[in-house]
Amino acid sequence: MALDFLELHISGDRYRSLGVAVPSRIHSRPSQNTPLDGVRVAVKDNFDLCGLRTSIGSLSYYQLYPPSKKTAEAVEKLISMGADVVGKLSMSAFALMEHPMQSVDYQAPINPRGDGYQIPGGSSSGAGAAIASYEWLDLALVTDTTGSARIPALYNGCFGLRPSSGIIPMTNTKAIYPEFDTPGLMGRDLSLFHEVLHSWGHSESARKVSSGPFRVIFPQDFRSVASDEQLKLLDSFAGNLAKVLSANVEEISIAVDWTASPPEQSESLDVFLHEVRALKNKQELGKKVKPQENREALRRIKVFRDWFIQRYLSTATETILFILPIGKVGPNYRDQYPGLPAAPSTGLSATSLSPSIGAPELTVPIGEIQYHSRITENMETLPVMAGIMGMPGADKELVQVALYSLEKLGLPTKIQTGKSMFGEQSDGVFKVGTK
Repeated sequence: MALDFLELHISGDRYRSLGVAVPSRIHSRPSQNTPLDGVRVAVKDNFDLCGLRTSIGSLSYYQLYPPSKKTAEAVEKLISMGADVVGKLSMSAFALMEHPMQSVDYQAPINPRGDGYQIPGGSSSGAGAAIASYEWLDLALVTDTTGSARIPALYNGCFGLRPSSGIIPMTNTKAIYPEFDTPGLMGRDLSLFHEVLHSWGHSESARKVSSGPFRVIFPQDFRSVASDEQLKLLDSFAGNLAKVLSANVEEISIAVDWTASPPEQSESLDVFLHEVRALKNKQELGKKVKPQENREALRRIKVFRDWFIQRYLSTATETILFILPIGKVGPNYRDQYPGLPAAPSTGLSATSLSPSIGAPELTVPIGEIQYHSRITENMETLPVMAGIMGMPGADKELVQVALYSLEKLGLPTKIQTGKSMFGEQSDGVFKVGTK
């Protein structure tokens, strides 16, 4: 049944704040047909909701286009399973990289972690900040291209899921790079992710949950992304995860393996994928990209995907998990603009691996790093997350293995709102100090 959405204008009790009307949970009755009954969901503002305008984070776009006539299919599926959509979430303009100092049309959301003055990441900035701030909000429906869900999950300290490519429809959702775009999730309770995946449905070829054997692979190509304190937590998490799953940590180099057995006569992996990422990042030069250049970039993505799957994921009997850093953890203040990068990033990156392969990736909490805040002049904490990449089509399996493993490791499957994802009274057991 089609639904029309209306904006509810309610003045807030603080500067620039709005009240949000949320349905009561008193009458919620989850069932087999409506497992998400009573679950409150907010959606990133690149999903259309019938009757509302879609901004994509741009005031000009919001003013130019009329209210949407249809609701995004991913949203409709959640509603059909009982979820309550309570509103839309702000985002980086046009789902591109945007520092809070660049947020001209709409103020960047406030990340509550640490001193409350850290960047929220993007492009799903509103989703990350909302999930980390509001106990009354259960889930955020977002999109992920090359980190739009996973990076805010890192900065705001919450679970984030980039599903396998193609299992969730992008119908009536504004895309930025269709080859990589997919709807995704952010939330504080990992168990809800399984229900949502069930509501969205899986293809018949989706893998069943495995009892093993498992392999845990930690590519060394991306270690430079993380800080030394971060690496301590990532190495410890990879080792402990392997123990829980009766496996060993395998350290590999994707670049070295590519050089040893390239799929075609080609250059190094970074050179081979250079144009793929360069074309994607040519924002102001996009109109100059020739059709044949785009076709070549898409061909190279497919060559790399086929090679990677054949090299690492061709087994039918093992469950393979890749441990990935997402970005560097450290003080990153919202009022300090770092400046433009010298040049677009090229080659393979930690956040472009899963979209290139079409594989699911789950962001999970593994600890916190302490830092001295120039805002509060006290020691504060920042969340540290790990990306766990599963096998294409194994989304449910990935979530269930993560639930099992986190519980065995004493890590939370439910995280808290506020300054610390482990709660205000965190005893520091998961913390690593910094200078």
